Amino acid sequence: TQNGSTGISTDTQNGQYYQMPNMIIGPSFTVCVWFYVASALKWSRVFDIGRGKDDGNLYIAILAVDRIVFTSANGNTVILWQETVPLIQGQWNHFCAGISGTAGTFWLNGNSAPFTLSAARDTSVVLVSNFIGRSNWVVDPLYQGGIDELRFYSKLLSNDEYALVYNYKGFLLCPAGTFSSSTGMSTCTSCGIGTFGTGLGRTACTACNAGLFSTASGASSVGACAACLAGSYSDTAGLTGCFLCGVGTFGTATGAMSSSTCLECPAASFSTSTGMSACRICDAGSFSTLTGASNSSSCLFCPAGAYNTGTGISSCGFCQSGTFGLTEGATNDSTCHPCAAGSYGTGFGLTVCSFCDPGFVGIASGGNNQSFCLACLPGAYATGSGLSFCIACAVGRFGYFAGASSQSNCAVCSRGSYNTGLGVSVCSLCPAGSYNVRTGASSNLACAVCGGGVYSTALGASSCIPCTAGSFWTGAGATNSSMCSWCGLGTFGAGSGITVALGVLKALLRPAQAASARQFARSARQAPSEQSLHFHHVTYAAPGSLELGAASPRASSAPRELSAPKRARCGPRFASPAPRGPTAR
Repeated sequence: TQNGSTGISTDTQNGQYYQMPNMIIGPSFTVCVWFYVASALKWSRVFDIGRGKDDGNLYIAILAVDRIVFTSANGNTVILWQETVPLIQGQWNHFCAGISGTAGTFWLNGNSAPFTLSAARDTSVVLVSNFIGRSNWVVDPLYQGGIDELRFYSKLLSNDEYALVYNYKGFLLCPAGTFSSSTGMSTCTSCGIGTFGTGLGRTACTACNAGLFSTASGASSVGACAACLAGSYSDTAGLTGCFLCGVGTFGTATGAMSSSTCLECPAASFSTSTGMSACRICDAGSFSTLTGASNSSSCLFCPAGAYNTGTGISSCGFCQSGTFGLTEGATNDSTCHPCAAGSYGTGFGLTVCSFCDPGFVGIASGGNNQSFCLACLPGAYATGSGLSFCIACAVGRFGYFAGASSQSNCAVCSRGSYNTGLGVSVCSLCPAGSYNVRTGASSNLACAVCGGGVYSTALGASSCIPCTAGSFWTGAGATNSSMCSWCGLGTFGAGSGITVALGVLKALLRPAQAASARQFARSARQAPSEQSLHFHHVTYAAPGSLELGAASPRASSAPRELSAPKRARCGPRFASPAPRGPTAR
């Protein structure tokens, strides 16, 4: 109690309250209080004196951040409702209200105004529910702010007396968000940025912890300290801002307290700015193995022969064996093309396929090894590399080995053979009884039939074999020597391969027969023959002096020459027929 008043100071910053003892307030009184509002919670009370709710209450309530109401009631009947504006926000305000009967005066921060009650207060009741910082209505919130020097006087103060109370002030506690570090201070200093003050009468403010920062001065709670955002950190208390993670790094944690929370961008990503909470990733079709990259140039296009379907990949996939790729920065394997027929690819990530060698061709695409190159079959060739088909040897030619790489490997059909088709590996042989003297024959018409006096026994003859001396053959196409007939008795064959024999006439021909022989000889000389006939003197011989198959005439006793050489065909008119089937001699 001081000068007839009782003073109380309390801090209800955290929602605390104080209950006063029972009291009786007479017909004349004055109540004064210093207060500041930290949080303008509507209907919270600076003080509330009464017997409970709606029972003779006398209180000051917060209506808004800049307005209060002072009210008095008898029972549940309000006899005074006095709102005051404006309050000084964020600072201490001084309020006094005095009543005598039904007249009264209120003062706010040195300014006064009269008011009138609608009825005189009931002063006979004992007030038993008296609070500082709390309402008698339990649904109302607790007061949040500062209260100092709550005083009750037993009379209505005059203006001069009020001035003494207001100017005295006493030792006011610095409100939350302010401090006083020295004695004799007339004002409190606001907490600086990066700090806060939560209670009354602080001599220093509290710094925001590491990982937090504050940009506002006069902060009255730790809630003013904000956590550093992802991509930044604060390693020192009381900072007004956070340090940003550098380029090429990122941070995912909020409230980070160390630079170690800034991590390098992993491979296939990069960070071009400071304070990044995530790194940008390389696009599809590109890759990077570099960590801590600070720009997009670290993302390299997948080379030709490779591709990348996703983003943020540190390596590219390669085109499969048997395919190749030409596109840089490919985003899928559709840019991998099968090796064409005539080529193959044995590895991964190829940009070009290997060609089949000359003499080999590939008939299928997508070959993944050299076995896809097949050798040209005998009778065909491939002159260049990377071919998908072989070229057939021409008619009249044949190929005798696989894998031929030049037309010169197609040999010409030799004498005695021919070839009517393309791409054969062997020539057809002329049949027995025929022959072919030309090379490169393209038709069986090149096989000529052996004529009279000759024969061929084997396939593919390039010439016919003459009938031996002492035999002859008058037909064509003879296939063996047995088809050559021995010259008969009375005839001879002067050489091999003849179709007629020189006649040896029997001795003592009658004149008419001799004339006929001479005529036959003349006819024989005029007849064509494959062999040149040798003319010999024809002599007479005694019967029994000649033999079959004679190659020349034999002289008899007392031979007599004819007047001229004669040539006679072996035949039944001039000689006895000879047996068939002589062997070659």
